[in-house]
Amino acid sequence: LRGQVVSGMRPHHIARAGLGFVPEDRQIFPEHTVEDNLVIGQKKGPDGEDEWSIRRVYDVFPLLEPLRHRIAGRLSGGEQQMLAIARTLMGNPALLLLDEPSEGLAPIIVQRIGELLRQLRGTGATVLIAEQNMHFCLGLASHATVIDKGQIVYTSSIEELKANDNIRQRYLAL
Repeated sequence: LRGQVVSGMRPHHIARAGLGFVPEDRQIFPEHTVEDNLVIGQKKGPDGEDEWSIRRVYDVFPLLEPLRHRIAGRLSGGEQQMLAIARTLMGNPALLLLDEPSEGLAPIIVQRIGELLRQLRGTGATVLIAEQNMHFCLGLASHATVIDKGQIVYTSSIEELKANDNIRQRYLAL
């Protein structure tokens, strides 16, 4: 991460090095409000960056602002996913890692999460997505790595992946 080996480091040291992680099961603080969750996640980035404020989060995630006083555990799955991403961004990460961001969400919410991730990518943010829903990833990613049984079996640009019928049929069922 940014030229530093982070494997084996304690999680809080990895976070301080600039990795923002949005886990598969969201792990929001359900008894706190939306805004409390954002404040809990707030910290400067690895080089003192302070680009993500509550105001900017509400600008990027406008659906969260009217919910700012709502208890996070009472949000829908899609709202919780947006909150988990927004809370992670409050830590000003150099790299945002999302684990299965579309899992268990309604198609319209998956579409909204995709729009948000495209918007983040447009800001120059580095985003790494671990996702089984290839249709979700094809419109977002610039590069793809296919993993089968724990082994990397293919890596290329998204355009090359789209053109490779053998890999798509063998591993992706597209």
